[in-house]
Amino acid sequence: MARGGGRDEMNGRPGERAAAPGRDHAATMGPYASEDKLLNQIIKLVSGCVSFLGGFLVVWGAVSLGLAIREQQGGAQIASAISTIAGGAIIIAASVYFGMLDTSWLPA
Repeated sequence: MARGGGRDEMNGRPGERAAAPGRDHAATMGPYASEDKLLNQIIKLVSGCVSFLGGFLVVWGAVSLGLAIREQQGGAQIASAISTIAGGAIIIAASVYFGMLDTSWLPA
Protein backbone atom coordinates (compact mmCIF):
# COMPACT_ATOMS: atom_id res chain seq x y z
CA MET A 1 0.00 0.00 0.00
CA ALA A 2 1.34 3.41 -0.93
CA ARG A 3 2.42 5.66 1.87
CA GLY A 4 -0.04 8.50 2.54
CA GLY A 5 -2.76 7.28 0.19
CA GLY A 6 -4.16 10.76 -0.48
CA ARG A 7 -4.33 11.62 3.21
CA ASP A 8 -2.75 14.49 5.02
CA GLU A 9 -0.24 12.72 7.25
CA MET A 10 -0.52 15.40 9.96
CA ASN A 11 -4.25 15.18 10.64
CA GLY A 12 -5.41 12.17 8.64
CA ARG A 13 -8.32 13.79 6.82
CA PRO A 14 -9.26 11.79 3.71
CA GLY A 15 -9.04 13.49 0.35
CA GLU A 16 -6.53 16.14 1.44
CA ARG A 17 -2.88 16.23 0.67
CA ALA A 18 -0.13 17.72 2.77
CA ALA A 19 1.24 21.08 1.69
CA ALA A 20 4.35 21.06 -0.42
CA PRO A 21 7.47 21.45 1.69
CA GLY A 22 8.72 25.01 1.88
CA ARG A 23 5.49 26.50 0.63
CA ASP A 24 4.07 29.32 2.74
CA HIS A 25 0.27 29.50 2.71
CA ALA A 26 0.31 33.13 3.88
CA ALA A 27 2.21 34.12 0.73
CA THR A 28 -0.58 32.75 -1.46
CA MET A 29 -3.30 34.64 0.44
CA GLY A 30 -2.07 38.17 -0.21
CA PRO A 31 0.38 40.60 1.32
CA TYR A 32 -1.67 41.32 4.45
CA ALA A 33 -2.61 37.74 5.37
CA SER A 34 0.12 37.30 7.97
CA GLU A 35 -0.73 40.66 9.58
CA ASP A 36 -4.40 39.66 9.81
CA LYS A 37 -3.44 36.38 11.44
CA LEU A 38 -1.13 38.21 13.85
CA LEU A 39 -3.87 40.72 14.72
CA ASN A 40 -6.29 37.88 15.46
CA GLN A 41 -3.71 36.23 17.72
CA ILE A 42 -3.11 39.50 19.57
CA ILE A 43 -6.85 40.06 20.04
CA LYS A 44 -7.25 36.52 21.35
CA LEU A 45 -4.32 36.93 23.78
CA VAL A 46 -5.53 40.29 25.12
CA SER A 47 -9.08 38.99 25.46
CA GLY A 48 -7.87 35.97 27.41
CA CYS A 49 -5.73 38.07 29.76
CA VAL A 50 -8.55 40.53 30.42
CA SER A 51 -10.98 37.66 31.01
CA PHE A 52 -8.56 36.21 33.56
CA LEU A 53 -8.39 39.58 35.32
CA GLY A 54 -12.19 39.84 35.41
CA GLY A 55 -12.49 36.29 36.75
CA PHE A 56 -9.93 37.08 39.45
CA LEU A 57 -11.97 40.13 40.50
CA VAL A 58 -15.17 38.10 40.65
CA VAL A 59 -13.51 35.48 42.87
CA TRP A 60 -11.89 38.18 45.05
CA GLY A 61 -15.26 39.89 45.46
CA ALA A 62 -16.96 36.60 46.34
CA VAL A 63 -14.36 35.84 49.00
CA SER A 64 -14.66 39.38 50.37
CA LEU A 65 -18.44 39.06 50.43
CA GLY A 66 -18.25 35.76 52.26
CA LEU A 67 -15.87 37.18 54.85
CA ALA A 68 -18.00 40.30 55.32
CA ILE A 69 -21.12 38.22 55.88
CA ARG A 70 -19.38 35.75 58.18
CA GLU A 71 -17.81 38.43 60.35
CA GLN A 72 -21.04 40.46 60.32
CA GLN A 73 -19.30 43.61 59.21
CA GLY A 74 -21.19 46.71 58.23
CA GLY A 75 -22.91 47.44 54.96
CA ALA A 76 -19.87 49.23 53.55
CA GLN A 77 -17.83 46.01 53.36
CA ILE A 78 -20.70 44.10 51.78
CA ALA A 79 -21.30 46.89 49.26
CA SER A 80 -17.61 46.97 48.38
CA ALA A 81 -17.58 43.21 47.80
CA ILE A 82 -20.68 43.36 45.61
CA SER A 83 -19.13 46.22 43.64
CA THR A 84 -16.00 44.15 43.07
CA ILE A 85 -18.08 41.22 41.80
CA ALA A 86 -20.07 43.49 39.47
CA GLY A 87 -16.88 45.15 38.20
CA GLY A 88 -15.34 41.77 37.45
CA ALA A 89 -18.44 40.69 35.56
CA ILE A 90 -18.35 43.89 33.48
CA ILE A 91 -14.67 43.32 32.68
CA ILE A 92 -15.41 39.74 31.57
CA ALA A 93 -18.25 40.96 29.34
CA ALA A 94 -15.97 43.60 27.81
CA SER A 95 -13.27 41.03 27.09
CA VAL A 96 -15.78 38.72 25.41
CA TYR A 97 -16.94 41.63 23.25
CA PHE A 98 -13.34 42.55 22.44
CA GLY A 99 -12.67 38.96 21.41
CA MET A 100 -15.55 39.07 18.94
CA LEU A 101 -14.18 42.07 17.03
CA ASP A 102 -14.40 41.69 13.28
CA THR A 103 -11.06 42.19 11.55
CA SER A 104 -12.38 41.55 8.04
CA TRP A 105 -12.16 45.28 7.31
CA LEU A 106 -8.39 44.94 6.95
CA PRO A 107 -7.16 45.36 3.38
CA ALA A 108 -6.76 42.02 1.67
